[in-house]
Amino acid sequence: MPWIESHTTLRRNHKLRRLSVFLDIEPVHVMGHLHCLWHNVLELREDGDISAWTPSEIAHYAEYKGDSNKFYEALRDGWIDEFNGFILIHDWLIYAGRYLQTRYRSAKPEKWKSIKEKYASLTAQSDNLPNLPNLPNLNSSVEDELNLVELLKTKILENNPEAKISSSYKENWGKHLDLMIRRDKRTPEKIKEVIEWCQASNFWRSNILSFGKLREKFDALVLKTKGNQSTKQFSGKDATDNAEAKRLFE
Repeated sequence: MPWIESHTTLRRNHKLRRLSVFLDIEPVHVMGHLHCLWHNVLELREDGDISAWTPSEIAHYAEYKGDSNKFYEALRDGWIDEFNGFILIHDWLIYAGRYLQTRYRSAKPEKWKSIKEKYASLTAQSDNLPNLPNLPNLNSSVEDELNLVELLKTKILENNPEAKISSSYKENWGKHLDLMIRRDKRTPEKIKEVIEWCQASNFWRSNILSFGKLREKFDALVLKTKGNQSTKQFSGKDATDNAEAKRLFE
């Protein structure tokens, strides 16, 4: 389900107050119109580019019933940005960036990359997006995280070429990977280490067959990796590993 960030400071924003005065409507109604506009942009123009919309259409999507040209002019006071014929929602990646990043990071990284690059090129900042304190730098992380998904898949198939992996594994595993990194604070380096370790273990390789299971058993796996100096030295320890691991799965 699509969503955008809505900051509590919006109701006190000086630009919102100016918009309220200019349109002669209550601030709470201004907030409603802005959110209606943002919601429609996310569903219809998810990259924040509304260049194809006329002032009348913009007012329609904001559910503003007054003068559409006046509404459009009011939005030019910090709510939309105009660049060489393009019209963008101001700071769109602050409001919708996390949703778009999460949606496309693993399933369609090229889609997220195109959205980010378009925004950067239109704002004439090729290296860094403006005003994104809540959005991590994704210059390399998207590729790195996609590699983790592919690493687990590759290891599983090396161990069992007949393993059944869903066609939607990138999206499903990507969601769990995102939670591991953003919520659980696991580093990609540690995740990679644990993937390689568990897929080299005779017992764990048959039980860790998805990122959901990897996330669920991650703490136990980290403890086991600390007890082995090499991810390839299992011959004398698998019996112990099997007994301990079975208890964790009971």
